[in-house]
Amino acid sequence: MIDTLDVMITNGITKKMLEEMIKESWIIRDLGVLIIISLFIQIFLTFLSPLRKCSSSVLLKLVLWLLYLLATPIALYILIRIVGSSSMSDLVAFWAPFLLLHVGGPYTITALALEDNELWHRHALQFSIQLLLTLIVFFKSVIRRRACFWVPTVLMIVVGCIKYLERTQALYYANTDNFRDSLEMDQGRVDPSSEGVAARVNPNFTITTEGGPNVRGNGNTNDFQREDEDELVVEAYGFYNKFKGLIVDNFLSSKDRKECRDIFLNKEESKAFKIIEIELDLMYDVFYTKAFLLDSKQSYLRVISSILVFVSLLWFAVMDKRNFYKVDVNITYVLLVGAIALDMCAVVMILLSDWYIIINDRHIKQNNWQKKISTKFIIELSRRLRRPLWSRSISEYNLLRRCFKEAPSIIKYVVIRRIKDDLIGMLYVKSDKTRDEQIVKFIVKELQKKARLVHDDDLKAIEEVCCARGNLVLEDDYNYCHISDILKPWTIDIDYDESVLTWHLATDICYYTRSCDGTNEVDHVEISKTLSDYMSYLLLRQQTLVSTVLGVSDKRFVDTCAEAKQLMTDKRLDSWSKELSIKSKNLFNKLTCRGSSKYGKSERGIVEVDFMKNICEHLLNDVNVGDVRPIVANGEKNKSVLVEACRLAKQLKMLGEETQWEITSKVWLELMCYASVRCSTRGHVAQLN
Repeated sequence: MIDTLDVMITNGITKKMLEEMIKESWIIRDLGVLIIISLFIQIFLTFLSPLRKCSSSVLLKLVLWLLYLLATPIALYILIRIVGSSSMSDLVAFWAPFLLLHVGGPYTITALALEDNELWHRHALQFSIQLLLTLIVFFKSVIRRRACFWVPTVLMIVVGCIKYLERTQALYYANTDNFRDSLEMDQGRVDPSSEGVAARVNPNFTITTEGGPNVRGNGNTNDFQREDEDELVVEAYGFYNKFKGLIVDNFLSSKDRKECRDIFLNKEESKAFKIIEIELDLMYDVFYTKAFLLDSKQSYLRVISSILVFVSLLWFAVMDKRNFYKVDVNITYVLLVGAIALDMCAVVMILLSDWYIIINDRHIKQNNWQKKISTKFIIELSRRLRRPLWSRSISEYNLLRRCFKEAPSIIKYVVIRRIKDDLIGMLYVKSDKTRDEQIVKFIVKELQKKARLVHDDDLKAIEEVCCARGNLVLEDDYNYCHISDILKPWTIDIDYDESVLTWHLATDICYYTRSCDGTNEVDHVEISKTLSDYMSYLLLRQQTLVSTVLGVSDKRFVDTCAEAKQLMTDKRLDSWSKELSIKSKNLFNKLTCRGSSKYGKSERGIVEVDFMKNICEHLLNDVNVGDVRPIVANGEKNKSVLVEACRLAKQLKMLGEETQWEITSKVWLELMCYASVRCSTRGHVAQLN
């Protein structure tokens, strides 16, 4: 080693120069690792971000949040390091445009939250700064060394600008004000996809606003059953174009409302929900991805950018690279191939998405041979590979479980509210996937029944349906009209939030003290339980979404929990001893290297059900509601709904099992609809991600 140093010094390389060379080499190694990390962040974002539509995993949300926040800072840090280097090689200078490409982001995500769209100004400023830094690196390389990579560098700068501008424009379009302005500009234009959505309906079908579908022509009543999924996609896009104005608080014209109502009334439940599902998926793509660019002339720029990356790869491949480190050359190949691969993945995702069907329908004639060739294979493949458009799970939050299952003490030391809410959500919010299809059919069928109660021009009747909070079920159904006065104190005579929490507790009491499960074709027992826990989740865990009907639900929750704990101290200790036994058993098995109990989770579930049964039986049978003394905290009036819930549960029990659960499920549907029409549209859009 000493001899080598002597030779280098003899050849004119001083020790100081050698130290600088080694230092520069280490800097390049660091930059190489960082830029590969930046590339992998883009890869993970490309493949993970579409999953948030079909997964409610908190872990996935956390990973995406970290990747999204890291993507821009790490790219800027690398670029600043390159700019600050005094003797960077031409090859490293060639890496700078890739950072523009990376910050431009993948096709599958432009915004993590709806608020990111409002910050398009910031992204435009970041683009200006990063482009300026990239140009500084490029000109320094050209001036000092007469850079041999200037042609592919210029090509990649153009590609980076295209990608960054795509993202900025997508954010700009999804901004609330600009989205509203774009709707005003579109007024008066004729959109073939939304001109007469009824034209999308099978031509052998006659719309009627009363009763079921009428059939004419060939008399085949199974036409709708054989309706193609791609036709549903095109129909959903037509509805999306009509309803997107509601996102920015515009109104639906009477003609559009009547047309959509007529089609909805005669749709099979599963297909009506499928159309809504596709509409929401399209809305998600517009607000959180670059899908907006697909239906514009700028989509050609995407093709151009892919071609330029490929040309850069070919140019780089044929150039003399003997003067550069092999590691740096390999990193450059990885960056070029990675950029091409991500573009190809984006193309495949577009071809397998609903947007391909929509664009195909709009721009290619029905009998065109191009359409027949291009769609037959691709659409069939997309049906086989397509992921669910949503998580197919329903979030549930149970008040009694929350009261008696204490959170770990460590949570109170968590200061950041968002992290604290996520941790509590992981502990107490469940997602149920077992009954979603039956619940969907029940909801759509009941909404169709309610829609048939009114005519399009009867505004008073429409308002009455929209304001129903369980009373409409009891008043307009002949079978239940005699029950209306009995249950009225828990429907329209109290505040909405009080009504929801009262019915939630009453549903729990009846559910855990029922004599048998639902035996009908429609399981009203499980539907009632699921909707009850879901509405509790909205009221107590998604308060920004239901802020207009929130009331003093937090105060009611705290007081109800305090009263329940006061009444159930003995029962609570009984259950805790069983749960503690199972936890001790699992801990002992882990310490003795046997692993957790094979039936640990099942046993905990059994204990929890027994625990809930004990509580609900005690509330139903042993608690004399007249003897309960209200708790007064800090001089404020008690807001507990426990006593009223016990009264309601006893009244429901008197109706008999079948009638009780049918009424309960329909009351929950009205309570849910009442909240949904009063939620802000912005809140709905924010929930899509």
